[in-house]
Amino acid sequence: MFYFIISFILWLMILCISKPKNAGFIILVLMQLISIGFAPLVANKILFDSTLTLFNTIFIFINSFFIIYPWHKCKNQDVIIKDKVFFRFYKKALYTISWISIFANLFDIYVVFTHIPDIASFKAKMEFTELYNIVPGFSILFRMSSVLRYFGYLAIPISIYYLGINNIKEAKKAALLSTSTLLGAIAFYSRAQILNYALLWIVLFYFYSPTLPNPVFNKVSSLVKKASLVLGGIFLVITILRFSSDTMWYYGDRIPKESVVKDVILYNITDYTSKGFPNGINQLEKHSIDDILYGKQIYHDGVMLLSYFGIISTTTDDLSNDYKLSYRKSGLNEGNDEGTFHGHTCRMVKNFGYLLTFILDLWFFLYVRTVSSRSKISIWKMTVLCFLMVESLGQIFYMQYGIVLYPLIFYITLRFIYKFKTI
Repeated sequence: MFYFIISFILWLMILCISKPKNAGFIILVLMQLISIGFAPLVANKILFDSTLTLFNTIFIFINSFFIIYPWHKCKNQDVIIKDKVFFRFYKKALYTISWISIFANLFDIYVVFTHIPDIASFKAKMEFTELYNIVPGFSILFRMSSVLRYFGYLAIPISIYYLGINNIKEAKKAALLSTSTLLGAIAFYSRAQILNYALLWIVLFYFYSPTLPNPVFNKVSSLVKKASLVLGGIFLVITILRFSSDTMWYYGDRIPKESVVKDVILYNITDYTSKGFPNGINQLEKHSIDDILYGKQIYHDGVMLLSYFGIISTTTDDLSNDYKLSYRKSGLNEGNDEGTFHGHTCRMVKNFGYLLTFILDLWFFLYVRTVSSRSKISIWKMTVLCFLMVESLGQIFYMQYGIVLYPLIFYITLRFIYKFKTI
């Protein structure tokens, strides 16, 4: 309990001392307080009490501070486009990819909902792999969706840019295409990604709302609130259907006797939001340099796609075995293996080690603090901030840099093609 109290007080002090004025930063700190504060309610415990435990608690706080606090100083920024010719080229390519992703995800949703309506079977038993040999085309589309579903995040800054110049038609189109990410989350029954998508829209909208015309702000603000309620409803429906399923009959028996929350659904929601912090500290207690994965959890989806076409010999099974070896050396296994939440910092350490994790998160702090303090921002840097915000929002769950990799490769490739065309 001591380590929970320390962390909770530190975040509460940051919230009170900083006196934040933007809703985005408040949401980020409240997520920390909720995650840490809810853990004792469901008996999520830190199992160790040593000098290393204290060090890991402080290390997690410092690195969490690095990726959350710089958003406190965000200024009201005008979004600008310096190279409008490249922007049109980029937008055309992105919109094409996004439409492909939307239709692929809709197909995946239809197949999954039709053949595996039991969410628990999909998540716990991984029954979707059986559909690879049953439904024509599902194997490639499902793998492709894993890589393309995050491209929808690229459309959100474009939508906000068009809102700022009062071009509602283009803003709506970009917002629609951003739902490729949401549809991918629904196809994978991913509650964390549904939550991230909703929170990202809320946070970015309120960060840039001062630059919007009043009529646009009032209309879109109402729409964002309504959409958030709908997505919150989807989150709850997935939770209820999954944990009231016959497949999860054993789940109620796993609720610890010390847990204050006894209802299965409420227990899962509380546990879901609070397990990352204690799991991360427990996992790091047994971490060694031999367990470092060298970023393998970042490029997992790309390996899945490339191995399917025989381009590389490494498979996702190979990666999964490496994850198991790394995370299960802790001896904690059940409830703290490679498949659960460990929070941003623990996942970073498992992939890059302590020193590189500290350096990368410090870079995050300096970059966001510098770029977000300017009165004007290019749409490209705004896109970078968008993805960094995704990492901040998912901090209580896991490291999410993997979702940046393929959109980044896409952007660099387009830059190269564009420069080649203009030579």
